[in-house]
Amino acid sequence: MRWPNVRWRPRSLRTRLTLVITALVLIVLALIGVVVYYGTARRLTSALDDSLRAATVQAMAGANDQNGKLVLGPGIEEGIGQGDMRVSGLSIAVLTPAGRLLRAAGPSAQIAPSPAVLAAARRGHGTTEVRSDPASGSHVRILTTPLSEDGKTLAVFRVALSEEPTLATLRQLRTTLLVLLPLAAVVTALLAYLLIRRALGPLDRMARMAAQISSHDLSQRLGLPPRDDEVGQLATRFDAMLERLDESFRRERQFVADASHELRTPLAAIQAIVSVTRERRRGARDYERALDDVSVEADRLRTLVEGLLELARADRQGPIGGEATLVDLKALLTDVCASLAFLAQERGLTLIWQFAGDLTVLGDGDGLVRLFVNIIDNAIKYTDAGGITVEGARAGRAIAVTVVDTGRGIPAAHVPHLFDRFFRGDASRSSVGTGLGLSIAQQIARAHGGSIVITSEEGRGTTCRVTLPAAAAGDQADPLTAAGGGATLPAAGSGDGAT
Repeated sequence: MRWPNVRWRPRSLRTRLTLVITALVLIVLALIGVVVYYGTARRLTSALDDSLRAATVQAMAGANDQNGKLVLGPGIEEGIGQGDMRVSGLSIAVLTPAGRLLRAAGPSAQIAPSPAVLAAARRGHGTTEVRSDPASGSHVRILTTPLSEDGKTLAVFRVALSEEPTLATLRQLRTTLLVLLPLAAVVTALLAYLLIRRALGPLDRMARMAAQISSHDLSQRLGLPPRDDEVGQLATRFDAMLERLDESFRRERQFVADASHELRTPLAAIQAIVSVTRERRRGARDYERALDDVSVEADRLRTLVEGLLELARADRQGPIGGEATLVDLKALLTDVCASLAFLAQERGLTLIWQFAGDLTVLGDGDGLVRLFVNIIDNAIKYTDAGGITVEGARAGRAIAVTVVDTGRGIPAAHVPHLFDRFFRGDASRSSVGTGLGLSIAQQIARAHGGSIVITSEEGRGTTCRVTLPAAAAGDQADPLTAAGGGATLPAAGSGDGAT
């Protein structure tokens, strides 16, 4: 409902709803009142016409033409308006076709018919009219009926009844409706306001709480009792939204704190190297060593910044940076494993890979390269002896890639936190990676509609299982980038583990 363009309009939702409901109820009651009023008027008028017809039939009974002379029936001759024909306000008049009065009885019998009514009667047509009685000023309903024989009009009977009882009844009904309608509107408005106030109570609490909430305190909750209606569902979802916001802000604050700490470490190392180097004059060998140390820390800082930018970009628009293409995981994983094989050889490890079936997915080849480089590089870094096996196979509508190593394993307490940003299992690993690799891998897997599951037993190795949806038969891709996903492999060892 649109409010008119006026200065004042109710600001409260409950007031607006109350006014709308009251207006609608008043309109409905008014329509019902109009229907009842006019329906009652029609029924009363119909009953009045039935009485007029019955009285006319009784008055005309026995009337006939005898040798050209009109002979009235016994009821008329014995006393018109007497006996069974006596009705309150009933008047009867008998006229010739020319309009001359033959017999008359009753308070309104002297009301003369109009020429049009007489003309209709001479043609054999009856009429009903409402006239005003000159003597009393009351309204009278008159039924004019011709008495015809062999197509000739013998006489005209006019039977009249006062409409005042009918009009009095209608006036009483109209007064009753005019009193009851406003009263019903007031009661409706009061009840509607109370019900709406109770129903919208949680909305008031939400508004007050929303005004009090800030990014520094998201711990408040509505905590309303469960209600199986729209307002109850809104309150429940409002609490759930606050829970998600609280968790999101908590994680963001933790992320900022961890990022600040991680960025401070290489910067502090670079500053310390430069400060120590500048304390006194040194030889070329010492300066070269210092520059090598600065380069290592700068590489570490660059890797960390790139990881942070990758996560920020993923949070904002998703890890899939462009249009998805058909990617052959078999070719992609073969390239990744071949590129990382020499890292395994340097550590005295074996890297074995084998893939079976159609391993085509729809996605971003560059992102998938980063995903598998991070996971396989992790397995190489944290395996001291033995080897790593990479397998890929299709199972129904999904493709599963499993990376199994014989490394150190992960303590059970650390497994739930492996995908947390900057998480590293123990201090001995603090010099390896930045703790963002698995977070980035998980973001990429989720963006492709997949998942990563890691199972591990300390001292007995780790298994990482990546599941991705297989490409459907109708999926299309750019043929120039479909083969191998158009991916360019990063330099070996650039993957950054989180475990």
